[in-house]
Amino acid sequence: MVIEKKILPQLATVAGMMSLLPQIRDLMKLDDFNRYSIEAAILSTLSGLLWLIYDWSRGASWVVLTGLTVGLTIQLYILYGILSNRGMKAPSASPKTSTDVLSGYTI
Repeated sequence: MVIEKKILPQLATVAGMMSLLPQIRDLMKLDDFNRYSIEAAILSTLSGLLWLIYDWSRGASWVVLTGLTVGLTIQLYILYGILSNRGMKAPSASPKTSTDVLSGYTI
């Protein structure tokens, strides 16, 4: 029983990572990242990072941590693809206009 409790999550994680291989291959061939939103990519990356930190601090097995690292790497690759295709557009600063009216008085 104890061996099953330790081995089943690891087998499930390995099987899940193996099922990602075709998707990873397709993603590596992708040139256009327009179907992904930058907001979703940032949230997915943040979520993956938080899960990795949480499971690592809880002492998860190396197989689970490897699976989380693979997922985080995929999300970072998508985020990189979005930013490199679309570019990072900084908000434009408008010139500051003064609302003060000169009163004509000097001190």
